[in-house]
Amino acid sequence: MKLPITFAAFTLMASPAFAACVDVQPNAPTYVDDPPTASVIFDSFVVNSSDTSLNCALETPGRDGAPVPPAGEISAYSADYRGFVGPDRPATLTVTENGVTRTVVLDPDFNDIMLHSYVGTDEDGDLNSDITLTVEGNDQDLAAQIDSVDYLLLATTTVDDQYFSLEDVSTAQTSIVTHLNATAGLLVGGHQPLERDTEVGVFGAVGSHIVGATGHFDLGDGFSLDGGAAMFNQSVGGASSSGVLLGGKATYLQPDDGSSIRWLGSAGVTAAPGMSMSFSRDYLNTATDTIVSGDGSGSGNLFGIWAEAGVLVAPAPDNEVVFSASLARTWLNFDYAEEQTDTNPFALSIDDAISTYDTVKAKAAWTAAIADDVDLTLHGAVGYLNAYDDLEGDVALVGPLTVGGVSEAFVEYGARVGWSFAENARWDVFALGSTGAETGTHAQIGTAVSMKF
Repeated sequence: MKLPITFAAFTLMASPAFAACVDVQPNAPTYVDDPPTASVIFDSFVVNSSDTSLNCALETPGRDGAPVPPAGEISAYSADYRGFVGPDRPATLTVTENGVTRTVVLDPDFNDIMLHSYVGTDEDGDLNSDITLTVEGNDQDLAAQIDSVDYLLLATTTVDDQYFSLEDVSTAQTSIVTHLNATAGLLVGGHQPLERDTEVGVFGAVGSHIVGATGHFDLGDGFSLDGGAAMFNQSVGGASSSGVLLGGKATYLQPDDGSSIRWLGSAGVTAAPGMSMSFSRDYLNTATDTIVSGDGSGSGNLFGIWAEAGVLVAPAPDNEVVFSASLARTWLNFDYAEEQTDTNPFALSIDDAISTYDTVKAKAAWTAAIADDVDLTLHGAVGYLNAYDDLEGDVALVGPLTVGGVSEAFVEYGARVGWSFAENARWDVFALGSTGAETGTHAQIGTAVSMKF
């Protein structure tokens, strides 16, 4: 059978109070403090009988000079539960702090820190811990005991500061959408002449690393298909993402009838399924006036659809300019978690966040032959990304927080030089970048080789 001993609601008070235990020990636990630490030493938190069931509610006087947080602030303490387990008597320690329950199974003959956990002060500046110790069997001999609980102040924060740090993550997820959508143009001929023969190619770039393959298929009568896939690793705006990037596009270009202006339309998709993601955020530890960096990782999926319409202006056979406007909708969902540690006790977790974005963009691209076997493309765009959904997160020891999505204006730009080094082969060198008003700049330099069919 299991024998429970329960020590409930240990409270470290910010104001004078008293210590009281009812039907538990002949002497109340001893309270020892040496700011910024605090310890509770038990006289007899012991399981040694088949019918023992003990409960204790403690209120402990505050200490002169102890770091009690001001109103509106939350202090995080580490809590080390020290104790002993007798031979041949497996034991289980369960602790609930700030609504979080932790359980550890202890082997016989254990004599060390049973559990290292984290507890935060409540709105009154108090610490609360509920402790349950259980053992198996009904031996009258000593089975298990808790000797002490040692608290150490790690950091103090405010709800406002945690709110602002969650906004860092909201901005970071916007950066993934803004800049990954720009990179996806590499997969669908965004830096190539609009009208070209059927071809397949491979490409790679650095800055943020990407390597992949593309294909362009001329279906005749003005219709064509573009598609590609790439492995990418991209870091910008406080976010890193990596995985597989997919893109596809169907295009109609009015057949050449001798007119210098021809209408065009395109529709496409972008996807990055199962990508790895990481974010970083900062908040102030007001106890030491230092900055704490919260870093974590997760996984997510990006999916987007878009449509584009415009005109191609060809003042000469080897010179074309494309003017277009596009509208895109992108969905990003992800999970995220930081490890709660002594250096980051206010760890953030985000569960199945789903955000929706709309992007409007105006683009211009100019392609011209600068030699018999060399051509040049310059392209640029301006746009606005609108974020619809709030971001919800849970901060350890603080609770759930919600911030708004981050929208931003942005520009895209790039250049490509292509050399037809053989009748059916071309080598390209390109550079492209995107700059968001909120998320900063992302740039890549790369090369590509394609074969015509």
